[in-house]
Amino acid sequence: MEELEFLYPRQSVAISVMTVVELSHGVYRSTDLQVAARRQAFIDQLASRLEVIPVSLSLARLIGRIEGEQAAAGRVIDLADLIIGASALQRNDAVLTLNKKHFALIPNLQVLTPS
Repeated sequence: MEELEFLYPRQSVAISVMTVVELSHGVYRSTDLQVAARRQAFIDQLASRLEVIPVSLSLARLIGRIEGEQAAAGRVIDLADLIIGASALQRNDAVLTLNKKHFALIPNLQVLTPS
């Protein structure tokens, strides 16, 4: 998190509740109890230091609109990426990701990749 603050000074950083879902998946998938505990500690630290954006009714409607419009155009967006991207879009935020390809399918979403 310090790295994010250094790379993006004076910018607020938040995560989607979907990010917590994806990270939690890794906790319960691990067969190594020490690895699982480290992963859970990371999630707890992240959630305590950053705002966690919930899925509200207005966000659910935006997700449905984007998914419907893109599906009508023959484009399929992974639901997890759609939730994360729409969360940022609704707040006029950018998404910082190593997987720019998936988020590029969401119209008008600003996508950043770490340098």
